[in-house]
Amino acid sequence: MILHLPLHLSILGVVEGCQHIALARYTYFNGKKLSISVWHACVQDHLDGEKLASNLTRQIEYFKLDDSAQGDISLPYIFDQIYFLGNQTGVCDPSNTTDINNGMEGIPMIFTEFFERAFGGMFQAFDMDIPIEGEVYGIEIAAESWKVVYTYFWSALLLLYFCLTVAALLADKGMQISRFRFASMLARAAMVTYCVVILSKGLNHPSFFNAYLGSVWILPTVVIQLWIVCLGDRISRWRIRKRDEKHARVSPIYAAEEESRGHRAIGSRSRQR
Repeated sequence: MILHLPLHLSILGVVEGCQHIALARYTYFNGKKLSISVWHACVQDHLDGEKLASNLTRQIEYFKLDDSAQGDISLPYIFDQIYFLGNQTGVCDPSNTTDINNGMEGIPMIFTEFFERAFGGMFQAFDMDIPIEGEVYGIEIAAESWKVVYTYFWSALLLLYFCLTVAALLADKGMQISRFRFASMLARAAMVTYCVVILSKGLNHPSFFNAYLGSVWILPTVVIQLWIVCLGDRISRWRIRKRDEKHARVSPIYAAEEESRGHRAIGSRSRQR
């Protein structure tokens, strides 16, 4: 009864965390796609003026931000940046796109605000309410919210492992840990350690956080973790069953007691019916 509430809260936390992390991953994916398109337009093709503005406008329209009420609010700020870049002279000249170590693979730093507005608009397209969008970048709020989701997700997973471990021990002859449950406990300990390390590393190293959150592995990793825990449980149950079978062969009295216990349980259920 004590475990009922935290168990359900942990399950809800993992499911909700998966949903929001998937949204973050989608935003990262679209942001990367936009960055690659801008790189081709500016660094590779050296577009300028009206051609550059038309290319950027076409790329923003591809994401259909106006399908969302909040995304539509962000569009004027994005188009202001496109208009600004289109009116600059020589913004994508070869001389301005040679610094591949500027953090944007050679794209001039003058594009920074355009990217911030565009990424923020992608985030707002999920109907996220951004107050006073002209003064606040949507991507800044997104980054902070993703840290909260990241912490919430891994903390919920830790709580889930705790609840499942205690429930498993209570369901099998009480809170006893024997060598036959070594595989089960080892699997759980390894997964808990992994969650703590990933949570700590993500919160303390922004580069790792961005790379991991933008990768395709964060959700499959959790599925693999749960599979490893289930595998540890199966191995432990198999060892316990082998132990019981060995005792039954060695000790006829033990076998007789087990058989008698089974008959009593069947008889009790029959009387209850």
